[in-house]
Amino acid sequence: MDFSKILDYVTPQGLKDIIKNLQGRNAELVDENEDLFSESEKNKKRIQELEDQIRILKGEKPIPKFKEPKDLTSDENKNKKKDKNKSPRSPRRKKINLKIDETVDLKVDRSKLPAGAIHKGYRQITIQEILFERHNICFNIERFIDPKTGKIIEAVIPAQYKDHEYGPTLRSFIVAQYFESDSTHSKIKASLESIDIDISKSQINNILLNSSSEFKSELVELREAALEKEKWQQIDDTSWKILKKTSVYTIVTGNSYFTQFATVLSKSRHSVIYALTGKKEPKYKLNELAIDYASGVRNSLKLKMFLYGKKSDKLYNQIELKQLFETDEFKELPKASLRDIRTGMYLAAFREGVFGYNGEALMSDDAPQFDYIFITHALCWIHEMRHYKLIETKYPENAIRLNNFISRCWTFYRIIKISQKNLTEKRSRLVLNIFNLLFGNEGRTGFKLLDKQRNLSFLKAEKLLAPLWNRNLPLHNNGSELDVRGKVIKRKISLFNKSQRGADAWDLYLGLSESCRKLKVNFYQKVLKTFNKIPTQSLGSMVYST
Repeated sequence: MDFSKILDYVTPQGLKDIIKNLQGRNAELVDENEDLFSESEKNKKRIQELEDQIRILKGEKPIPKFKEPKDLTSDENKNKKKDKNKSPRSPRRKKINLKIDETVDLKVDRSKLPAGAIHKGYRQITIQEILFERHNICFNIERFIDPKTGKIIEAVIPAQYKDHEYGPTLRSFIVAQYFESDSTHSKIKASLESIDIDISKSQINNILLNSSSEFKSELVELREAALEKEKWQQIDDTSWKILKKTSVYTIVTGNSYFTQFATVLSKSRHSVIYALTGKKEPKYKLNELAIDYASGVRNSLKLKMFLYGKKSDKLYNQIELKQLFETDEFKELPKASLRDIRTGMYLAAFREGVFGYNGEALMSDDAPQFDYIFITHALCWIHEMRHYKLIETKYPENAIRLNNFISRCWTFYRIIKISQKNLTEKRSRLVLNIFNLLFGNEGRTGFKLLDKQRNLSFLKAEKLLAPLWNRNLPLHNNGSELDVRGKVIKRKISLFNKSQRGADAWDLYLGLSESCRKLKVNFYQKVLKTFNKIPTQSLGSMVYST
């Protein structure tokens, strides 16, 4: 067929319509191709995960994961390369306020002095040194006997040594090495044996487990003070392992002044509330909030009417709640509904302040178990932007759209941060307008996967913009993620706990270590003074005084 003759019959307008239709069809094919590409990448990752699981079941090692090499031609790496060419910093000067424990006068050999040498005083140099040596103490306890009653009267053993086989300095060293320096039982044992300390791994373990109770009351006081100072909490979680238990999780809560870990058996909203209350004993209340929550999860009007007949102001403990659920009326309900009722009753007690003051707002990522607990719930912007980082494309024009959008988002992030410090009605309207332009329908980019994620972010507007109207709230959840990282690193070194008691000791000491870091308190010195029964300023009073 001679197409040149066909073109003679095509009008300019008809040609424009053909081009327009082809462009529209091409855009549809690009979107379809992007969807297939995205699905293919997900399937590749899933196949790799399944292959790794098969290898593990066979007793083989999974294929190691290697990071992709950095693009040295990118602008980011070019800037880093320029930074390396800067002139190096001058070496850090030694501290001039070092405490001197010993002064040694070094004399010149007089026999080597030339005739007429004049004494010019001394030149000082300071050398930092450590004494790492055994110091065993033998107490000769004086004893008397009452001749009338036969009662033995003995001298009083110092409190820091009573009921202990090892002294406070040695116990503090073990705690600091294990929880702050991430040493193992074997390494600590080897270090102590090098200076002739007679100790076993089980004795080290007993010291780590039995000494944690001395800090419980102080950490409770610290949490109360921190929540009075900053009326919000942030939260994150990670998987954990206890021997002979299948699924265990650690939830970390805190703010700028404190950190608290809670190892729980599930990732449920019930476990999250337990962590946010400071691990207080759960209480339950079947009020209107509990009914609305339980019936709303399943959207069940029948369940709502049933629960309204059971509504009361009674505060249930765990045993009483179990007895309630064992009655004939509740036994007929599905297990899922009972779980929702239990969580709703726990949430109702939490909202009414049964567990004391727990803050007024929550900062977290967008995991569903963190929803509904606080009225004010802020989402982490950095975590939200990770969703956009995961978008992949093979078309350069879509890659440009994606990069430009991410760049505009970070500019908007800085605008929120500035506006948060001094918010006015004008600035508030400006931020809302920019948010709508970025994530609303007006800001559509034409890249289907990007626009889909933008729509999801738009639905989170209230939570993403919550810090704007709550100036004390951070815009990110980095604090909790850093706290979690400390426990993840510990897990990589020490693998897992053998018992719930061990997990509780880890939670307490790691929480104490992270809290000391936030308050700029030396963890080792804090533990040492506590074990030595030396009165010191509590962490809670430090928060009140800031």
